[in-house]
Amino acid sequence: MKNFYLSLILFCFSNSAFAATFVTVESTEITANGEFRVVALSDTVFGDEVIGQYRYDDGMGGFIFSGFQMFTFLEDAGGGNFRFELTFTVPMGINTVDVEVCNENAGFVFNCTGFVETVTGLPVELGAFTAEVKSGEVALKWRTLSEENVSHFDIQRSTNGIDFESVYEVSAAGNSTTALTYEFSDAILVPGEIFYRLHMVDMDGSSEYSKIISVDVAGQKERLLAFNPFNRALMVVSDKLCTTAGRVQVVDQSGQVVFQRGFSMDDMCGNTELYMNELSSGMYYVLVTTERGLRDSFSIMVR
Repeated sequence: MKNFYLSLILFCFSNSAFAATFVTVESTEITANGEFRVVALSDTVFGDEVIGQYRYDDGMGGFIFSGFQMFTFLEDAGGGNFRFELTFTVPMGINTVDVEVCNENAGFVFNCTGFVETVTGLPVELGAFTAEVKSGEVALKWRTLSEENVSHFDIQRSTNGIDFESVYEVSAAGNSTTALTYEFSDAILVPGEIFYRLHMVDMDGSSEYSKIISVDVAGQKERLLAFNPFNRALMVVSDKLCTTAGRVQVVDQSGQVVFQRGFSMDDMCGNTELYMNELSSGMYYVLVTTERGLRDSFSIMVR
């Protein structure tokens, strides 16, 4: 992936003789949205502000500057010190960024820290990431252009584009200087728009998120099974299961199969129920596949 170098300088302006005497960069991080968050500590007094800007190489020996932005107050750090934060977005395709942060008051600058901090992005360069409804499943495909010490990809799904849950983990190659392609089929189909993103995790535990993509799933499928929450049983609700052999699987949120039942023709007729009393409370996914190509998938909440 790409390395993002963030340099921080802090400014203070004062209308009084008691302007801030110091400022320091406390931390920097890549947020879940791919933005950069900088936290600064300063002994600001009345009228003082903390401001910052970023710059990046223009490729011709100079820099392009974003212009200064004001940090927002975060909390009282105690001992007469205060904590501030600033989150900003770097343009696509920019690999190296320097950030200045300073204390400011009435046009005067005090105690600039200089270029002091470095934030390193996850060393994987992600190419295309797509989702497509195919054969009753959502086919996910993504391409990495290069990898360096990458551990795995955590596939996350959402029905509203905001609240995501992890559905499967795919191991990464780890290190590569050539393009690699990964694929995963998500059998959980619900009507409407489904959102996906990748949580890309490095071997040292650092991580980064991909962009969010979505796919439209039209129409309500015919249910083959239904869940009865009162007795923790799956009930046959379609006569079609009576005419084929197949398999029922229940998968937890980590992707582990926690219940499995194979069935032959005539096994799933009438009022057949599959009891799952051994399941702990939580969210699960039910997957039904048959030799005739019938498929069903849905989520259940066990209480």
